[in-house]
Amino acid sequence: MDDVRCGPEARLLLLAVSIGSGKTDTPEAEKLVSSAGFDWDDLYAMAAAHRIRPQLESFLKNTLPGIAPEEFMQRLEDYNRENALRQLRNFSEFIRVNSILEEQQIPCFPFKGPWLAHQLGESTASRESRDIDLFIRKTDLDRVIALMPGLGYIYETSSHPRYVEKLKKISAEFNFDRYEGETCIHHFEYHWQIGSSKHRLNITFDEIASRIIAGRFQGHDLPLPDLSAHLVLVLMHHAGKDFLNQMKHIHDIGLFMKKQEMIDWEWVKGMMKRYGAEKLFYVSAGLASRVTGVPLPDALVREAGTPATRRMAEERMMVLVSMPDGYSREEYERKNLAFLLRARSGLRVRAVMAGSGLWSAVRRAVVPERLMSFYLKKRYNIGADKS
Repeated sequence: MDDVRCGPEARLLLLAVSIGSGKTDTPEAEKLVSSAGFDWDDLYAMAAAHRIRPQLESFLKNTLPGIAPEEFMQRLEDYNRENALRQLRNFSEFIRVNSILEEQQIPCFPFKGPWLAHQLGESTASRESRDIDLFIRKTDLDRVIALMPGLGYIYETSSHPRYVEKLKKISAEFNFDRYEGETCIHHFEYHWQIGSSKHRLNITFDEIASRIIAGRFQGHDLPLPDLSAHLVLVLMHHAGKDFLNQMKHIHDIGLFMKKQEMIDWEWVKGMMKRYGAEKLFYVSAGLASRVTGVPLPDALVREAGTPATRRMAEERMMVLVSMPDGYSREEYERKNLAFLLRARSGLRVRAVMAGSGLWSAVRRAVVPERLMSFYLKKRYNIGADKS
């Protein structure tokens, strides 16, 4: 990573998420933490923003034992202990909710979250996660909306009929929260595709159905996408929706590549091409190989190594290693939109994304936030008391 221009905190985090050969580079790590201006608070803030606190704790304990301030390590340990407990609570809640879904004959499967860590051979505590993400058929959404309140959940935004119909057209998920007092203890996200209408990643449950396998997790049987299908969903989410803006995203993709012999690369390439996202795939793989040290699969070497792909990966790297507050909201959105316009294929796909980005900028500039809030509350009941 000597060719990456970034601060010592970001460079240390890059070492922490490497999973290939040479994971623990003690001399370089010691040099970074002793460099002028190294800030432990900035390191924690970046690790939190990139959602890689478990990887950072493991790296510091294995590579630099006794170097980090005691208070810093205690802060990491406290958070990661709570994250581990959260994964167990979320799994128990998934089992409860899924049993009701099965009774109602609403098929679904979980993705990302602790199940991804488990499939990739990692500890469930090693992956920061708060949500319970389920993939369903769009035609089952109305039944899910009717079912969840009876299980103690409230809608995250609104269940107004006009809002639900609009959401089906422009979004890809409907979310629910369960509270104890003022604290949200569980957050369910029901997806019927990835992203929103502007992302044009309209992959469906039925396209993945043939790749749903019987998994076993914590002593329970549950449906899971196989590694190939899970990779497609992760690529669409991490790269197509979230722009590869977290080191956690890169680490996930590196772990998939580490299991390359278990993945049907031609099927993955075909699915990404179907949605005009094949360049996103190659950028993601190239960036993950560079950051984590995991070699590129032979099936991706040529495409991931083209000059255009390498330039896009370099641009993403610069965003990745910047401080969380390194860009204004507007500048960050412009960079992400420019990346997607280069990394997606198809005139219609790019036209929709460009139009959506322009409309968002104009709307924020022209419509006052208070007026928008009033409109959403009046038309869709968004912001009203949902208890």
